[in-house]
Amino acid sequence: MNQPTPGIGRPAFVAQAEAEFAELADAESELEFVDAVIPDLCGTLRGKRFPAAEASRLFVHGMPIPHSIYLMDAHGEMTNAFGRGFSDGDPDGTAWPLPGTLTRVWAEGPRARRC
Repeated sequence: MNQPTPGIGRPAFVAQAEAEFAELADAESELEFVDAVIPDLCGTLRGKRFPAAEASRLFVHGMPIPHSIYLMDAHGEMTNAFGRGFSDGDPDGTAWPLPGTLTRVWAEGPRARRC
């Protein structure tokens, strides 16, 4: 069973996002992957792909993502803005699924996307 990561509080809104995912997963039995993505400062989508069977971890642990991901330039390069990036060791933060952002994606195989 998934247990929360110590020291990281799950925001209250994640319960609604989890319910939305459960509804989609029940309706889409062939769902293979879930892409958890966020836009960087230039609008480029960044994130991770999870096997659908492991996507429930997003609702328990969140998704570790470097804080500096929001500060990349248009080429995807780290600018070390405000001392964030390589000079501070590029620490991770936690991204959480937002309600109302889940959508079915038709690509190489059955997939869902949460932005």
